[in-house]
Amino acid sequence: ELRKRLKRFVNVHFYRYKYDYRLEWNEFIQKISDAHDLSNLLLKIIEMITETFWVNQVSIWLYNERNGDLCFSKSRNLPKKSELLRKESPLVQYLLHHSAPLDSKDPDVRNIVSTHGDFFKRFQIAMVVPLRTGDCLEGMITLSDVMMGEEYSEEDYELLKIIARQAAGAISNAQFIEEMAVTKETESFHKISSFLVHDMKNLVSSISLVLQNAEGNIEKPEFQKDLLTTLLNTVEKMKDLIEKLSTLPKELEIKKIPVDINQLITEVLDSTKAGTIKGLELSTDLN
Repeated sequence: ELRKRLKRFVNVHFYRYKYDYRLEWNEFIQKISDAHDLSNLLLKIIEMITETFWVNQVSIWLYNERNGDLCFSKSRNLPKKSELLRKESPLVQYLLHHSAPLDSKDPDVRNIVSTHGDFFKRFQIAMVVPLRTGDCLEGMITLSDVMMGEEYSEEDYELLKIIARQAAGAISNAQFIEEMAVTKETESFHKISSFLVHDMKNLVSSISLVLQNAEGNIEKPEFQKDLLTTLLNTVEKMKDLIEKLSTLPKELEIKKIPVDINQLITEVLDSTKAGTIKGLELSTDLN
């Protein structure tokens, strides 16, 4: 720790600044502001990091708070197969409790690097940067060695922390927006389902009513004609319902139009043959 502080003091007071932090910050904000979804956002972050730090291999991993897994998401010039690190692994535990980047050459993290030796080798990891929003872990970014053969400087270290904070916030917001979109789609599905169940109940009710009357009237020619008409109407309505479902848009869209209530009630009563029930008096003149 003393060695790190001394190195930082020397870099800050005796060397020219490597970055104009204001320009780097503005460039990063502009890049990620153009991202229209989480996938595109992650690609923009990777692009910014590779261009800024001159690294050839970068990967982004996202933390699943529900099960504690750290899951591979995006990368450049690295394996793109699905992979994850469990919550109990030393690297994930480090990320859960630290906000500072992890330098694979740092003797203080030798145990972590050795435990994950194959992982660090396959993803060519020289630096691990936690992605955190406050106390919440959003994921991590891994970087390979700098292409020019240089070591990561204290300025690289500080800029990585700045970019990571901004990236973590943007990722958290993007994930929230996607979760809200899924919630809306679920709500739409439930609304559509309720409409479908309502229509099916009406169709079943009309058939049930006809069957109830059929016990004592099935031999009457007039009833047979009404029965056939009811069944044909029910079949047509079911076909119409199926057609509507097959052409249903992704998002629920309700179109409101003026309706004559008297005419609607009359059509419903005619389709159910409720007027044929003995002892039942119906009034369809609504004011």
